[in-house]
Amino acid sequence: MLNKSPVQLWMSALAQREDASVDLRLMPFEEPVWTLTHPSEWTPEPGLRNPPRSVSIPFGFVTSMFSVSKLYWKWLPSERAYAQLAIAHDYLYWMQDGDRGRADRLLYLGLKAMHVPLFKALSIYVMTRIHGRVIWYHYGEDRKEGGQRVLKVLPQRPPTSWLKWKQGNVF
Repeated sequence: MLNKSPVQLWMSALAQREDASVDLRLMPFEEPVWTLTHPSEWTPEPGLRNPPRSVSIPFGFVTSMFSVSKLYWKWLPSERAYAQLAIAHDYLYWMQDGDRGRADRLLYLGLKAMHVPLFKALSIYVMTRIHGRVIWYHYGEDRKEGGQRVLKVLPQRPPTSWLKWKQGNVF
């Protein structure tokens, strides 16, 4: 059996939990990649000073959640709200319709609003600021080369290989 990444372990634990407060429906691929089977929206907590705007994530968005350093996944409880925040962050990194700082600020404010201890929230934010530029660059290059991440067609029998599935007429 292959070793699972920290994100895969975290997502496996998430799948075992019932959490009706956040409507987040994901389908796994064989790789550590997931797709939304329904649209999702991350909305900042009320009362934040200078809150970021809401992020609407479309049906079919494929996420690896790599925009958040895998070193920190063990610090976050396996709850849908955290997954939704990480997916919103990954979506902003993929779309790049704003600057990276905005996406990272959203992540930090979201962690604070979810009462992640300040040390952990700041550590995740700082490491994302440092290491996230590589992911941002990689996502930008992938998009320039025609890469896509929003599926119109989902596999009927998951899990299937993302690398194989994206070769078909699915976008």
